[in-house]
Amino acid sequence: MRKRYLMLFAILAYAIALLFTLPTVQLLRWVDIRPAALSGVGGSVWHGSAEQVQVNEFTATGLRWRFLPARLLFGEVAFGVQADYAGGPAEGRISADWRRQLHLRAFSHRLDARRLVDFMPLPLAEFSGAIRTDLEQLTVEEGALKSVNGKVRWDQATLTAPFQTLLGNYRVDLRTTERGHRAELRGDGGTLGAEGDLRVQQDGRFNAQVALTPTRNAPRELVEQLDFMARRQRDGKYLLRHAGRVQDFW
Repeated sequence: MRKRYLMLFAILAYAIALLFTLPTVQLLRWVDIRPAALSGVGGSVWHGSAEQVQVNEFTATGLRWRFLPARLLFGEVAFGVQADYAGGPAEGRISADWRRQLHLRAFSHRLDARRLVDFMPLPLAEFSGAIRTDLEQLTVEEGALKSVNGKVRWDQATLTAPFQTLLGNYRVDLRTTERGHRAELRGDGGTLGAEGDLRVQQDGRFNAQVALTPTRNAPRELVEQLDFMARRQRDGKYLLRHAGRVQDFW
């Protein structure tokens, strides 16, 4: 009986070793990873790379991964990943568990704000500054966001076109509660102060409110743009509100 168990263990160990040393190109012929698509793949499942990875409209380059076997003790298949997205370095740990949840942990990304123009359908403005995203964790279940905890900072946020002004330093704190997801915005240190709140319920309904406050030395052009966007309140703030469903944007 003992020999039988030892033989079974040896076969299982060999199968696992074969799987993780298998060339990634060969494995991708058998495994469907849609909606992701990899190109320029090299290495193995244990440690490999891809020149490009595309998930829907998002494209990253220089992807590198390494298998993290210790996470198997916690019921997860996990990989440490590094890549370049929108000209900035990104790294973190991605994993899947037995409940079919996908987790992104210890994630960080750096972005030059000059690249924001690439994400605008109508590039009417240009910016500079350093945008930093740090996520402690983000969990997706059945294609929907289940939880998120992290922050986004935009230091020395500057509008460089059509006119130039230092807007300030902005921070967005992200967290999930029993009622849903929440993002809180705070900004100061420049010509445009900001405070806001975005709440997304579990059913996808959201409510956003942002108050923008130009300082006394704000450029005339900036104030004119704010007058076009919203009515000025008695306290000098411009209040923007919007509500809807997240599904309407996908």
